[in-house]
Amino acid sequence: DIKNYERFPFILKKFRSSGGINIHKIENIDTLEFTLKLLESKMVNISDWLTQEYIEGIPVSCTIISDGIHCKVISINRQIIGEKYLNAPRDFMYCGNVVPAQIDTSMKNLIMNISLMLSKKLKLRGINGFDFVVRNQYPYLMEINPRIPGSISASELAFNINLLDLHVQSFNSENWEEIESLLCKNKLAQFATKLIVFAPNELTKQEIIKINNLEYIHDKSHPDNPIQKFDPVCTILFGARDFSASYFGALKIVDKIYKIISE
Repeated sequence: DIKNYERFPFILKKFRSSGGINIHKIENIDTLEFTLKLLESKMVNISDWLTQEYIEGIPVSCTIISDGIHCKVISINRQIIGEKYLNAPRDFMYCGNVVPAQIDTSMKNLIMNISLMLSKKLKLRGINGFDFVVRNQYPYLMEINPRIPGSISASELAFNINLLDLHVQSFNSENWEEIESLLCKNKLAQFATKLIVFAPNELTKQEIIKINNLEYIHDKSHPDNPIQKFDPVCTILFGARDFSASYFGALKIVDKIYKIISE
């Protein structure tokens, strides 16, 4: 019973959600009562929600491709969640990835083994994602995303490969040997960072046009559609030789966006 749950802090979230929406951190009984009243005011069915232990740590994800029988890890990714510098509207809002994550070999192997085991057990097909939080050198599984994960564009840039094409091919088991062979031969081309920038305030048409003209900008907003505060503005995709160069290179593009907005 959620109303009587007392192991604070904990996470309250919907059984089915994406992008960090409908996830609440419950710090104490007051926060719980306030959140439940808020959900009730929105006519939310609380039976569609669950509680989960809150684990503070480093968010990572594992991207896997499978045909329902066989499966293979594509990449392990550093997740960027609730980043205030990107104006994330919620604490658990998905803001991007760095591919691949920089973690030690033993941690990488453990994450891979857990993801592969679950992928086979659930008979997943296509490209899917597994979210973890790493704390004290141990990965805790947070959720399984039975869909193409948001990190796929960064993975494609990092490995210079068309993953959407492989996703489609994986639904035919006759293609598996070719898929596996291609992934085994494919090597890391560069580190890739994906950042989603959210609007710090309402943006003008002229500002949107200038932002769209910047290099490394994807998922561009249409200038004629108004962007309100906390709406997503664009995606940045930046590749470089190492993790730091990729991440900080992407942040420099964020700085250029803020300069346009502040002019």
